[in-house]
Amino acid sequence: MSDKRETQRKGADYRFEFCVAGRDQRGTGQALDQSETGMSFLTDRPLEPGTNVTVRVPIHAESTAILLCLANVVRCLTQPDGNGYAVGCAYD
Repeated sequence: MSDKRETQRKGADYRFEFCVAGRDQRGTGQALDQSETGMSFLTDRPLEPGTNVTVRVPIHAESTAILLCLANVVRCLTQPDGNGYAVGCAYD
C-alpha cells in the first residue's frame, strides 16, 4: 500500500485530551505521530470517520498552556490485541 500523505509524519509521544464536536463526549489519547496536516493516536473509545474533534495538546509539561486543534477523524482501527483504537485525524 502506498503512502498518500503530502507531509512527512514524525513520531510523537504525549498524552492529550479531546472533545467530540456537538456532543458532551470527552476522551484522552496517546499521540503516535504527527505532521503539518494531521496526527494519529491511541484511545480507549472508537471514533467514527467523519467525526469532528477538538484536540487539546499541552505545550510542555511545566506549563498550563495548551494548543487547540480542530481535526476530522479519517480512520479508526481496533488494535490487534483488542485493547483500544488507533485513530487517524486530518487537521481542519
